[in-house]
Amino acid sequence: MKRIVFILVLLGAFTSVQAQEFDQNELRLNLLDMLSRGTLNASYERFLTPQTSLGVTTMVALNDDYNEKFEFAPSFRMYFNDDLLVLRKSVFVEVFTAFVVTDNGYYDYNYVECDYLTQSIQASADSQGLSIAPCGYYNEPSPEAAFALGMMLGKKWVNQSNFTFELGLGFGRYLTQTDNEAYPRINLSIGKRF
Repeated sequence: MKRIVFILVLLGAFTSVQAQEFDQNELRLNLLDMLSRGTLNASYERFLTPQTSLGVTTMVALNDDYNEKFEFAPSFRMYFNDDLLVLRKSVFVEVFTAFVVTDNGYYDYNYVECDYLTQSIQASADSQGLSIAPCGYYNEPSPEAAFALGMMLGKKWVNQSNFTFELGLGFGRYLTQTDNEAYPRINLSIGKRF
């Protein structure tokens, strides 16, 4: 009986040592997006184990200068360091999908019909208040929804106060028809684990 109790106590101590506590939630802001594109890009990450996590990133454009207006991107990450190192610094690979709303306005120029002579005639007519067919036109922006799929490689550092710093570079492709096929992601984020 004493042996059974001893083995059970030993097993309990061993499993409690194996199940080390770690902070399972993290919130981040992508500073690079905020400074370069004028967007608010926030992420939430939930750790399933010290090596895997699920996350979601949302982006909202704060001005009209950028054609992406909204993004919702779920992701799955795998970290490639030991259990103890994952809490301080880790290399990760992320697979993501994204739902993106864009406004794609553009200027379309007809190169065949608009040669130099036509342009000079048009400029002369415009200056005299006359109306002739223009060489190009502006296509007004209209909201379009697009889906993308991609992968990111990055590195994360966590200090003892659970503040995080993350660098990541990713690439994906739009799966739906859009003006752009490429879907790049660059991540320079700060955050907090809790």
